[in-house]
Amino acid sequence: MKKNIIGFSLVIGLILIGLFWGYSSLGGFDPILVEKIDKPTIHLSGIRFKGQYDDPELKESFVRVKELSGEISEGSLVIINHEPQNYLAGYVHYFIGIAKSKPFTNIPSGFEVRHMMAQPGYEVTITAHNFVMPSPEKIKNKVLLKSDAAGLQIKNYTVEVYESSRSLKIFFPVE
Repeated sequence: MKKNIIGFSLVIGLILIGLFWGYSSLGGFDPILVEKIDKPTIHLSGIRFKGQYDDPELKESFVRVKELSGEISEGSLVIINHEPQNYLAGYVHYFIGIAKSKPFTNIPSGFEVRHMMAQPGYEVTITAHNFVMPSPEKIKNKVLLKSDAAGLQIKNYTVEVYESSRSLKIFFPVE
């Protein structure tokens, strides 16, 4: 009986150590960095999507833009997430595109061009893998704490820039 308890405890301990190591190696304990910045002007080319979150067109748009972002030098995958207050649950309004610091010379078929002028806001840097990334609510709450303390109000959209599979920057513009 005592050997069974020791063996069971050892197995549970090894599982916990493995989970801790996996979470840590994926960046689960990395800090969420929030800093006030002046975002420079960025040039965007992409696809606007309004509709259900589970619409296959959203996934197709994301995959198409992600593939193209790898082919464009100095381009990063970007998602602008508009958060209108009157949208029903399950509906989203995204602009999925490619961001560059210089204007586009070649625009892919079906893409529209947008320019985001320089503006102040908060930038969140996350270096965790998608599996252990903090929830959007946790990220937004961290930004709200800083903006409220500074007497600033965040606007109703965010700009997510996917620099790599382990580097995400989310910009929250302020009014």
